[in-house]
Amino acid sequence: MNGLLEGKSAFLFQGVGAKYKEFLSAFDEKQLKQLEEYSKIAKEKLNIDLWQYAINEAASNDNIEFLDWILIYTSDYIVYKTYLEKGVKPHVMTGYSMGLITAMVCAEALSFEGGLLLLDSIYKYPTLSKRVNEAMATIIGFDYDSILQIIEGVDLEEYVEIASENSEHCIVISGVKNAVNTIMKIAEEEGAIKVVHLNTPYAYHSSFSSKGIELIEACVKNLEINKAKIPIMSVFTQNIISDVDNLRKELVLNMYTSMKWKSTILKLGDMGINSFIEVTLNDSLTKMSKVIALDNTFMTYEEIMSVKK
Repeated sequence: MNGLLEGKSAFLFQGVGAKYKEFLSAFDEKQLKQLEEYSKIAKEKLNIDLWQYAINEAASNDNIEFLDWILIYTSDYIVYKTYLEKGVKPHVMTGYSMGLITAMVCAEALSFEGGLLLLDSIYKYPTLSKRVNEAMATIIGFDYDSILQIIEGVDLEEYVEIASENSEHCIVISGVKNAVNTIMKIAEEEGAIKVVHLNTPYAYHSSFSSKGIELIEACVKNLEINKAKIPIMSVFTQNIISDVDNLRKELVLNMYTSMKWKSTILKLGDMGINSFIEVTLNDSLTKMSKVIALDNTFMTYEEIMSVKK
């Protein structure tokens, strides 16, 4: 494990979208027990049966999408604690989309219970304001400017926005569903490597998600937030933040502001970070990030767990 601690490391936290039940086989008995205990807190705070959803293949629920959100959040929190037990610690953290919330909890700026309540508000707030039929999608094989040209070429710039530049040739779009579908179709016809809908009914990281944002602002205002014990890099400004005021602002920005993931990874590298460690059970962040910084080390949960302490 000593080799992992040489130089400086950044912990990367994922957003929502993964079907996490299929990854839980990576947890041992102790970790599953932790999941069960945290599920009790989720039951108390949100009235959801996360544990049954996690372990029962036949379990069905009208809120499967939301249960996936909470399962990702809770499991990644357990992954973080496991890393600490193995002696792997970060110098800085950054969160992709709602991974910001997990990062803040791990940095002890926000309680686990506070993160649950915030995720619940984020899931509900679009339903409490007048919203259009929205969608998000990832397009692989085109750069930022090329996607902008496609959007502007069919006069859809009022209906589709770029939500994230994941890497040079991986772009996320967000907006009105029909318009998003149109851009996806054009990108496929023009040779995109892969085009895929994201598992969300709302256009996060776009101006469309500013509708009803006052509900999130109220939630964030009422949350108990502390100074982060581990600094967090903003995926919007690439500034290092740890103070309470900026963390509150970041949580609100996280709903409707376009992310600059590529710039964030490059900036971390410029700061002397040479190891990027994914705090998830899968490898989605590693896949899209390692092409940005080829000279740096990227490690997944599987790789961390295979190294003896």
